[in-house]
Amino acid sequence: MSKRKFDKMTDDLHETASPLEGSLNETSVEQVQNMTHLPESRLLRIPHEILLEIISYLPREEDAIKLSNSCWAMRHAILNEDSLVWRDLYQRKYDVPKRHSAKDLGRTYRVRGVALSAEAMGFLPYMLNERQMAWIAIVRDMVVEGLTAPISPTGPKTLNRLRAVLAQSNFLNNPLKIWTSKPNKYLFIAVQLSLTAFALNPDVTEPCARIHYNMAVVYDDSDETPYIAPASLSTDFHKFLHIRSFWQRHFLHPGERSFFESYEEASRKWQPGMRMDSDGSFFPSQWTGYISCLHATRPTHMVADGNVPAQVQTCAQQRILPHELLGRLHMDLTFRPGKEDEKAEHWRKLYGRWMPLGWMPLGCMPNRDREYFTSFANWTQYIPGISEFTYIVEGLIEPFQQPYGGIDGWSRICMAVRVQCPGTDDTPGVILAPDDCMYAMEGLILPGRRMMLGRWQELLDGIAKKCGPFILWDI
Repeated sequence: MSKRKFDKMTDDLHETASPLEGSLNETSVEQVQNMTHLPESRLLRIPHEILLEIISYLPREEDAIKLSNSCWAMRHAILNEDSLVWRDLYQRKYDVPKRHSAKDLGRTYRVRGVALSAEAMGFLPYMLNERQMAWIAIVRDMVVEGLTAPISPTGPKTLNRLRAVLAQSNFLNNPLKIWTSKPNKYLFIAVQLSLTAFALNPDVTEPCARIHYNMAVVYDDSDETPYIAPASLSTDFHKFLHIRSFWQRHFLHPGERSFFESYEEASRKWQPGMRMDSDGSFFPSQWTGYISCLHATRPTHMVADGNVPAQVQTCAQQRILPHELLGRLHMDLTFRPGKEDEKAEHWRKLYGRWMPLGWMPLGCMPNRDREYFTSFANWTQYIPGISEFTYIVEGLIEPFQQPYGGIDGWSRICMAVRVQCPGTDDTPGVILAPDDCMYAMEGLILPGRRMMLGRWQELLDGIAKKCGPFILWDI
């Protein structure tokens, strides 16, 4: 998006600015004339640095604006485009990114003030206009800032502000309902996926409607692997939006009778988040989440909202079980040191048939940035007499080299989950070979490295069997 076009969009947003924001951004001719006739404030006689220090102690933004409106000279002294007051006002609401001048912060502050203080942004089906795309671009910039700016001692200001804005909009409710295939689809999809943690928070958004995601995409049972194809990165990112919408529906809608109660309980203790408290330079080691399976022979049932017959979307809907037995998955990851060539050869030998290293998405980092890990996974499934299995997990993470939709920090993740058969007192547990029984899991790690979405597939005797979506977040 060119600067000229973006400026035109933000100019349109000015039309809906509140009186407060209007006083920050534009002054009418009458106001200017009135200011020029006001007597000069005595505060202008003190050194400029002391004046700015005084303003920094004013508790409210409105106080600084009222002071600046006392006369034209005061307004120019306080709110000129290079004034350090902009940095003070900015850091009251947002995390301050590195290497940004007061002038840059002032412009961003004014644009956000107009866009985010306007009436809640509403989105109609398949009708994204330029004003809405300008709003999404502002949200994208806030996502990048919230994930990369130095962490404030008082908490993530930008992400908290973004959370409040999204709670007043329907942007996250049904993303595929408002999705458009125009050139700006990359921006739209990237922002939606980056905000998955907020999309799974019932205080911020609402459940998706069943008709607004494609089950054929969620349960892609084709023989093509891996899940992220190298030829068309944008198409595959679009698939992850279907998976996100599926979980958003089943986690947040009480009528699904599937994962709702389990997620409601789990999220009280382990709420999905967007950014770690640290600098994010390491990958989290503890993860929890869910898998879903579906068998084609399952009957239809009546959906709670509207009593419309619909195909069963997960086997969990048909089981009268304690909610803690619904596809829960816990993993503790341990990263393996060693030479890249040796680890890559080990992966190719055991798992390259299903998840080849050469199938990296467009923009993926070179091999030297690949990380390998091992894990024990507790996968809770309902099988008569057995409620939990322990699996051996080997996996790798490959960061993408280029941003997608203007947002950096995406990674591909592959995991080979191998069954450990129960042993006896005389015979310890045996790890089955990959060709005997293995679950191949491949997906996308979202920016912030706290959530991943993808698809799992059961492999028996080298043949693909069951498959379905998964979602994991760090704890």
